[in-house]
Amino acid sequence: MRIVHIGPFKIGTTNGSYNALWSLAKAQAAAGDAVTIMRVGKPVSQEQRELAAAKGVTFAGFPCDRWMNFWSDPSGVFERLLGELRPDVAHLQYVRVPKYHYIARALKRRDIPFVVSTHGGLNPTEMLRRGTSKRIYWKLVESGVHKLAAGIHFVSQAERDSYVRDFGAPRRAAVIPNAVEIPPGIAWKGLRDAAAPKLAFFGRYDIWHKGLDLTAETLRLLWKQGLKPELHLYGGIKDRFAKQIRDLLEKYREIPIIDHGLVLGEQKFRAMAECDFYIQHSRFELFGLSLVEAMGLGVPALVSSTSDLMPELRQSQAAFEIPLDPERAAEILSAILKDRDRITQVAGAGRRWMQQECSPDFIARKMREFYQELHV
Repeated sequence: MRIVHIGPFKIGTTNGSYNALWSLAKAQAAAGDAVTIMRVGKPVSQEQRELAAAKGVTFAGFPCDRWMNFWSDPSGVFERLLGELRPDVAHLQYVRVPKYHYIARALKRRDIPFVVSTHGGLNPTEMLRRGTSKRIYWKLVESGVHKLAAGIHFVSQAERDSYVRDFGAPRRAAVIPNAVEIPPGIAWKGLRDAAAPKLAFFGRYDIWHKGLDLTAETLRLLWKQGLKPELHLYGGIKDRFAKQIRDLLEKYREIPIIDHGLVLGEQKFRAMAECDFYIQHSRFELFGLSLVEAMGLGVPALVSSTSDLMPELRQSQAAFEIPLDPERAAEILSAILKDRDRITQVAGAGRRWMQQECSPDFIARKMREFYQELHV
């Protein structure tokens, strides 16, 4: 099958949707499909092309302005690439990409079915931020793209449910988790010191979204109880989050909050394995790729009750559930730290859940089945 993934993309970032796409594309190529990732908005460097080619994936650029001529393609690049690639299916990654207005119609003219993965961009809580502009954009631009789509892909049942509730039932839909890769030979080393646990978060430092303020407050309450937890942050500080992280560190300066900066590849997984817990205290979270990577290493996970994955993790007893309320979260974590056997059990269940539900070859097979349905 000839598959073209279309959207913003770069190899080697903290962006969970980019990393999920990269894992999926590699698995699809390994399964024998002809896979191309078309980067919308920017050109592709030779280095990135070579990194993709080494994994059997073609990486092509479709440079274009974010808004100018979003309804057309004066450059002719997109039509040329379609002619060269002749895809059986296209897969649009993420939402609020204005050029999708043109791309969707160009694909429709050529009778090329396409799928849209929203990657949490339409989450009800996410839609509250700059909500008026997002709703206007949905009405004027995005809804038309989704009406032309042959199917919508969701990574959790909760994501599908909220989409149906807010935007209506799509023509076809599939719930398929993200593909998650775990390097061999790296595994959790076990709880070191229950009185001074090392909690870690990997990703972008969006304080409000990721609930890092809630985590810091939870740790402050535990310190008042006599425990000495640490928070270790691994990720990148984008300009719009720089002041937020400075304010957080200043407000909670009595708590050990260590910013390790961006770590990638094997170094990231080794850092994860050194943690006592992975914490995802997000106010909303579609999937949490780094969370699931940590679970795949056997790291016990603390996951907010508002995470879309929590219903599945709760059923499998694959993670510890914590509320957004820091006071209650501190009580729960304090009790967890007294039960090493339960920590070990949850860590093992989390690893098994990831292996069963998110292995790249399994996800590539499920996605191929979904693509094939679009041609029926």
